[in-house]
Amino acid sequence: MKTTYEERGIKFGKFLAKMFENCEDYYDFADAMSAYNKTHKNKLHWASGFTRIAIIRSDYVIKFTYRQGTRAGDCISEQKIYKMAEKAGMEHLFAKTTLVEECGHTFAVMPRINGVDDENRFWWSHCTKEEYNWIHDHVFDLGAKNLGYRKGKVCIIDYAYTRRAL
Repeated sequence: MKTTYEERGIKFGKFLAKMFENCEDYYDFADAMSAYNKTHKNKLHWASGFTRIAIIRSDYVIKFTYRQGTRAGDCISEQKIYKMAEKAGMEHLFAKTTLVEECGHTFAVMPRINGVDDENRFWWSHCTKEEYNWIHDHVFDLGAKNLGYRKGKVCIIDYAYTRRAL
């Protein structure tokens, strides 16, 4: 029986959380991932932003926060926005966030979305006016690296930085 991306992401995320147990900043996480890559055939591929590191796998992404307490948000604020989108019927515009706590870290598992950073600056042309207004009212920082496309619609993958207090 094939497991879901969430099941695989949670399992691997728990392994990573143990590996990252003593990591406190970006450099600690980068050093731990470099050490992993020296001893494992399947290398970790990652990207980073102002507050988080995203480990990119074949069909899922795992995000760990390394800088707390900024307006740019974290995994918890991202899930809060996803829950708000669900209540508004706008969840289809976002990569689902599944939170897990392990070894002192809260991490997020999300599906991997295609078309990220494709330089399509006209993402709003893939939305209805209602979708655009909801995104504009709730999400800040919508550069090409923070969204992709799913079934011809925009799909935001990094939405922790919100315009509103949570």
